[in-house]
Amino acid sequence: MDAPLRIVPANEASPEHLDAVFGARGVGARCRCQRYRLERGESFGGMPVEERIARQLEQTAAGDPDAATTSVLVAYLGDEPVGWVAVDEELHVGTVPTFAAAGLVEVSHPTKRRVVMRRDAG
Repeated sequence: MDAPLRIVPANEASPEHLDAVFGARGVGARCRCQRYRLERGESFGGMPVEERIARQLEQTAAGDPDAATTSVLVAYLGDEPVGWVAVDEELHVGTVPTFAAAGLVEVSHPTKRRVVMRRDAG
């Protein structure tokens, strides 16, 4: 039997679940979706990974179900965290197949490595 897919606001996910989505090595583990959130004059390479993680936790309010806002959705297959989507001025998709299974559709492919997807409300 296939595990059900569910998507929750990141403030309802634990910081450990975000760690599971991003992994312990590779680009995702180092970036933590912070490159596109740099302030003018900040250097991505000069920012320690620990700072990127701290900023991500602040932006998502992970582990704080009473938070007023979050900028992220986390996808689960059963109880396992499997994907991520951050919503800001841009849409960052963690894994295309996971979010396609949740009903999101590709609306553009602006670069070789970037896909923009959406799910219509209603």
